[in-house]
Amino acid sequence: GGVTATQVMVTDTMDPGESVVSASASQGSCTTVTGTVSCLLGDLASAASASVTVVTTANAAGILTNRVAVSTSTPDFDPANNTASATTSVVPSADLALSDHANPSATLVGSMVTATLSVGNAGSSAASGVILTDALAPGMTFVSATPSQGLCMPLAGVVTCKLGGLAASGGATVT
Repeated sequence: GGVTATQVMVTDTMDPGESVVSASASQGSCTTVTGTVSCLLGDLASAASASVTVVTTANAAGILTNRVAVSTSTPDFDPANNTASATTSVVPSADLALSDHANPSATLVGSMVTATLSVGNAGSSAASGVILTDALAPGMTFVSATPSQGLCMPLAGVVTCKLGGLAASGGATVT
């Protein structure tokens, strides 16, 4: 208190499970080297403050711990408050998407129609226990269902396919 802090430096050490997207400071400048963000804020007058914003991407599920420290070339009479940390829980996420394609798209009564259902996982984590349910349109008769993985069972006009797991960026089809 009462003295200008000179050459103030904020150092933010990333958890190995995250990557830096951007870093900015309300004054001064920031650089990123091998998972560490360093922001040289310059001088801070007594009772003044500056802020640093670091945006990261979580690369995997788990607990991420962010560790930050501030330092100055001016003697600090209370160095016990110069570090901080925060934890973030990152949960796995699957992002399933379904498409349905009929061939032919128009047909005569009594003709076969082949539907191809594609399930994709655009999420960053695997999806487990994937079940696809397809209710047949009125007037349609079930003939067969062939999944690329798992198994399909028809019951009372509804086809249920237990596809199991889909890896991140993976997919399965039912024809």
